[in-house]
Amino acid sequence: YTNWMDSWGKLHSFTFNGPQVTFSGKILEPPLYKATLAAGDLVPSTTLSGLTPTDWTLAERAEIATMYATQTAYDNQNVLPVKLGETYIAATDWPMVTYFDPDTLETLGVEHPKPVSSGQCAHWIKEPGTANTLNFQMHLGILGTSFHLYRWKPEDTYRVSTVK
Repeated sequence: YTNWMDSWGKLHSFTFNGPQVTFSGKILEPPLYKATLAAGDLVPSTTLSGLTPTDWTLAERAEIATMYATQTAYDNQNVLPVKLGETYIAATDWPMVTYFDPDTLETLGVEHPKPVSSGQCAHWIKEPGTANTLNFQMHLGILGTSFHLYRWKPEDTYRVSTVK
């Protein structure tokens, strides 16, 4: 395929023990990845540009549009690992996250924000002087897009409905 901008999210782990370094890596396994493995081919999903040699059919594009409405069109989180309290997530600018175990790199699940968001910042930051993490999301409204700044406390889950 010619679209080099989309790939499967992969985590890497390095352990340092004196002069010795060990390495581990594992591909995240969200539902879209598992569906692709089961199909033995790419399944309809969001990509940053068209695919060559195969683009999605009109019916598959309609399926992707439906996936947008349910926030499941793109579950390939591979830009940035983030620690929220004792929980680890992988995130991009798509408004969902993939939970993973930092020791085994196993995928623990995915979570979509509530309310429905059209995007978030891929680069989460720590709130200075606290254990909190900050990020923003974009929400579509009747009159346009609004930006919402969220503060996650260590005990919070990703779901925005629980964030204050």
